[in-house]
Amino acid sequence: MSKLGPYVMGLVAATLVIGFLMPNSQCRNSVPGMGPQKVSVDTSEVVFKAGDFTVYGQDLAETIQIEESNRLAQAAGGEFTPFDIVDARVAAVDRWLSTAALVSLAKKEGIAWKIEEVADFLLESVDGEIQQQLDMIGFQLQFQKQFLQQNVENLKKTKGEKSKEYLDAKKQLDEMAAMTSEAVYQQQYGVTPAEAKTRLREQVENSRGNEVFLRSNLAGFLQSRLDGHYKLKVDASDEALKKSYNRYTFQQLLISSEKNPTPKVKADEVMKRIKAGMTFEQAVKQYSDREPSKDQKPEQAGVETQDWTQLTVSNMDYVLKLKPGEISDVVELPAGAAIYKLIKIEEGTVPDSLDAKKARIDVLKSQLGGKLMQDALDAELKSLKVEWTDNFLEQVHKYKEVRTGEISKELAGGANRDKRVAMYREILNALVESETTDSMGLSALRYVVFDQIDAETPPGPKKEALKKEKLALYKEISPEVDTYAFRFEYAELLIGEKLGDEALEQLKEISEKITADEVNETVRAHVLRVQKLLATASNHAKKDNPTIKAIQTDLDEWFAMEADVKKQEEEWKKADEEEAKKAAEESKKSEQQPSANEKPAEKPAAKGTGG
Repeated sequence: MSKLGPYVMGLVAATLVIGFLMPNSQCRNSVPGMGPQKVSVDTSEVVFKAGDFTVYGQDLAETIQIEESNRLAQAAGGEFTPFDIVDARVAAVDRWLSTAALVSLAKKEGIAWKIEEVADFLLESVDGEIQQQLDMIGFQLQFQKQFLQQNVENLKKTKGEKSKEYLDAKKQLDEMAAMTSEAVYQQQYGVTPAEAKTRLREQVENSRGNEVFLRSNLAGFLQSRLDGHYKLKVDASDEALKKSYNRYTFQQLLISSEKNPTPKVKADEVMKRIKAGMTFEQAVKQYSDREPSKDQKPEQAGVETQDWTQLTVSNMDYVLKLKPGEISDVVELPAGAAIYKLIKIEEGTVPDSLDAKKARIDVLKSQLGGKLMQDALDAELKSLKVEWTDNFLEQVHKYKEVRTGEISKELAGGANRDKRVAMYREILNALVESETTDSMGLSALRYVVFDQIDAETPPGPKKEALKKEKLALYKEISPEVDTYAFRFEYAELLIGEKLGDEALEQLKEISEKITADEVNETVRAHVLRVQKLLATASNHAKKDNPTIKAIQTDLDEWFAMEADVKKQEEEWKKADEEEAKKAAEESKKSEQQPSANEKPAEKPAAKGTGG
């Protein structure tokens, strides 16, 4: 298992992958063979202080760059939206808040450390992390092989062994069967796993004096130390081992948030009916959103069995503390709200094998130790006193809290809509006063926060009043938020207000962006969309507006580029087909000619001749 462990989800996830195996710019700039390089963190710009830990602007800038690169690689059409821009900053802030919490937690647990130790930790982790990547590739290969094998078998039955479809699929399967994890790794990264290990070790050695790089991997290092620390706290006695095998059968009555806007309110009503005399099973049949399995009756929906360890790791203490026949209070869940009934407890049997016991204890320490650490980290994050000195990044964090964090839980539901809008409005007003060099991030956050205000405002006079504010905001942020999604939205908003000349300006920005872009189906969709909007915008613009012709010229240029690309692709295709045809003819010709070791067939003797 990776030394990072699986438990600190989201906040410090993929620390090694982000900061080490895909090194940040500070590590990439190290030159092989030059030896350790001294790089100190720039302490002139403080973002926030949390306890004894200070986070600097350079820390955030490096992390934002990495987060943006990761998101850009996954973005649809290879382009950011304002939401992607903001999410990259949210993730970066969360990562450093988590690092601060880990530093504070390590201090409370009496774990001493030095920043120089991070490099040793990374060196120890190289083999494991490379192997983890190879294992993942191997898993993906196995899955693909199974899929192709099934496809081959299906084609054999439906098309026959001589069909082109079957032969092509069989060839693809054979090629896949010959692939190894190491070969795929080399193809993907350009180096063999062994070469990668050597290079990574050299990079780490050269970055021993690089404080920025070491700080970027501090979270993974501290998590590893704390992981080992909390494993020692897990009760591994015979009694605890026996309890871990106990199996609990329980039933869940679920009020889903997908089907109910206020699941907690409805669950409370169901609880009142149960307390008034309705049986739990009747309540399940009448109110639960859980679907019964094929072999269950409606009143049996939601019955399942888990062992003590599974329930503990899943934080299902509300089931563990029940006695058979008892019913829990209403429990709020991400999926809604639920009520539980414990049906029975079956005592587990501890195996006699010492190896089996040891393996079980290792699992307990890993799972329960991870849970102890996660619970402690969650508590530390909640109690963390943060002194912000960067107003923009403080608002980034507040937006996240209102959108998906602790505040969002407190303000959930339609009854709290006005409170949510008020908090978004506070953030938007604070951003007007923000001074930051991250102008793109600031503009994107203003857009995203206003979008939330707009979405939360019901139809009516207030919604109509937002249109004027939206136009003013979009005009202000348009120089910074240069994405297709935003430009199209802004152009359509202007067209809706019959501001044709202003809409043409946005369409011109898009058409210029298009001519500099690749020729593909995504960009083609943008071209067609511009064509459609151009006609409407022109109807609301001055007749002699030269932008109309300029946009059309850009579109014509792109269509000409597309024609050239298609012509080139056709030529390449034709050349490939001719080459394949030539190769097939040569292969056929060679098959017809006898080999060097093969004697020519003897001619039969002529009739009428004798010996």
